[in-house]
Amino acid sequence: MTYLQFHFIFILPLIALLAVWAFFDVRRGKPLAGSINKNNKAALVSIAIHIFLAVAYTTPWDNYLVYRNVWGYPPGNVLFTIGYVPFEEYLFFVFQTVIAALTLFTLARYYNPPDALLPADANRMRWTGVVIALGIMIFGAVCLLFPKGTYVGLILVWAMPVLMLQLGFGADILWQRWKLVLASITLPTLYLWLADRYAIVDGGIWWINPELTTGIAPFGLPIEEALFFLMPNLFVTFGITLGLHSGAFQRARSLFNRAKSVRHESQ
Repeated sequence: MTYLQFHFIFILPLIALLAVWAFFDVRRGKPLAGSINKNNKAALVSIAIHIFLAVAYTTPWDNYLVYRNVWGYPPGNVLFTIGYVPFEEYLFFVFQTVIAALTLFTLARYYNPPDALLPADANRMRWTGVVIALGIMIFGAVCLLFPKGTYVGLILVWAMPVLMLQLGFGADILWQRWKLVLASITLPTLYLWLADRYAIVDGGIWWINPELTTGIAPFGLPIEEALFFLMPNLFVTFGITLGLHSGAFQRARSLFNRAKSVRHESQ
C-alpha cells in the first residue's frame, strides 16, 4: 500500500463522514461548533488558522526527523518529496487538523456536559500546567542525550512549548470543559493509532528506526508514534476550545495591554 492509498482508505472517508454530518446538522440549524461557539464563520476560520499553524510549525521538525533517519518510507511508496518529507505527509498535517476539529465540533453539537466549576485559584492552575509541560520538555531534552531517546525526545521538545502556551493562557478554561475536551482528543487519537499500527506493521507504508527509538511498542505501535499522533490532537482541541471561548478575546487583550504597560514602564 502506498501513502496516498493510506489516505484514501483510512483518512479521507473519516473526513468525508464528519464533513457531511456537519453539513446536514448546519442545514438543520445546529451551529457548526455546537456548544463551543454559535458563530459558524468563526468555527471555519479557527480550522483554517490551525491548518496554517500545523503546517508551519510541523514542517521543519518533520523534515529534521527524516533527515536524521528517525523515520522513512520505502522507495515507490510516495508521489514525491518536498524537502525530505513526502507530499502525502504534508497532506496529513492538514487532514489530522481537520479530523481533530470536526470531531470536537461533532461532539459539541451532541454532547454538552455542564461546565466544571472554575478552581478557586485559576492562576495557580495555569502556572501548574506550564510547570508540568516545562518539566516534560526538560525530560525530553535529557532523552536526546541517548540514541534510543532521540525520537521521543524530539517529540517532547517540539510539543511542550505549544502546550505551555495553551495551558498558560487557558488551563482553567480547558478544565471547565474537560469532559468534552477529553472525549474529543481520545476518539481521533485511538482511530489514528490503529491506522498507524497498520501502516507500520501490516502496510509497510513507513518505517521507524529501531536504533533511535525506545523499542517500547504495545500492540506493535511504537510509543513514540503514539505520542506523535496524540500531540497534534491536543494542540488542535486545546487551541480551538480556547480560541472560540467567549472570554478568550478579552483575556488575550488584557494580557496584551499588560505586556504593553510593562514594556512602557521599562523604557
